[in-house]
Amino acid sequence: MTTQPSTGTVAARREDRTRRDTARRDVATPRIPLSRRWRRVILVGHVVAGGAWIGIDVIVAVLVLTGWFADDTALRSLAYRALAEFVVSPMLVSGLLCLVTGLLLGLGTKWGLVRYWWVLVKLVLNLALCTLIVVVLQPAWTTSRTTARTCSPVRRRAAACPDCSSRQRCP
Repeated sequence: MTTQPSTGTVAARREDRTRRDTARRDVATPRIPLSRRWRRVILVGHVVAGGAWIGIDVIVAVLVLTGWFADDTALRSLAYRALAEFVVSPMLVSGLLCLVTGLLLGLGTKWGLVRYWWVLVKLVLNLALCTLIVVVLQPAWTTSRTTARTCSPVRRRAAACPDCSSRQRCP
């Protein structure tokens, strides 16, 4: 024989549940009300921007490893030139797009910007990484672009870059 816990009448339990649900709704009210359609559009944009950012990071890793470990100087030069020419802008655009859509989703949905710790961590990481792209990567890739141009195979044959005449890495 099982006994029901005596927590009060059914009406009292229903009132407690209603009070809890109302309190949750008050806390989770979005600051920018988004319609269902706009929320979905922004969410798709956020996921696409995040996926693009991850894909660009994989491409960066492949090009950097190719630049470090390739035996052929022309291949190393091409890898660094590709990094300098084609990676900084798309990475920055996808990072900023991810940041903007994340802010819109945080302000327009129940998740909020600082309601949950993991949303705040994502926001801080995104801001830090976008700042690092502008402050660290862009000047470094400008330097690598210069190195790639001076150590190109054409100039190496003309002996304009003595470091590339050997099989050592370019400075």
